[in-house]
Amino acid sequence: MKDKRYQDPEYRERSLEKIRKWHREDRKANPEKRRARDRRSDLKRNYNLTVDAYDQMLIDQSNVCAICGNPSLDKRLAVDHDRTCCSGKKSCGKCIRALLCASCNQGLGRFKDSPELLHKAATYIERHKRK
Repeated sequence: MKDKRYQDPEYRERSLEKIRKWHREDRKANPEKRRARDRRSDLKRNYNLTVDAYDQMLIDQSNVCAICGNPSLDKRLAVDHDRTCCSGKKSCGKCIRALLCASCNQGLGRFKDSPELLHKAATYIERHKRK
């Protein structure tokens, strides 16, 4: 049975304020813990992926981008997923392809994940290559 005190708006507001205050103080006191919790939440919510699964993908890729082979020194590698399966930022988790650096991930997005457009771009670059 639910606590009757929560039916009182003033009691409920005081309780919520205590929780908010604790979160504000926790954020300041434990920034690393907060970042880890936010990362865990982001991976699960957006990609249905655990931190351990992400870390295993990173190990399997030798800590480099799956396209260009460069390590991401300043940020984590982005989770790339097939947008024809799950449009938008969120993924079901089954359509995750690999981890990419920001440049490669944005490049694929700008070419709309289209192999045809990417082939045309590669042909264009080859045709206009300086000798």
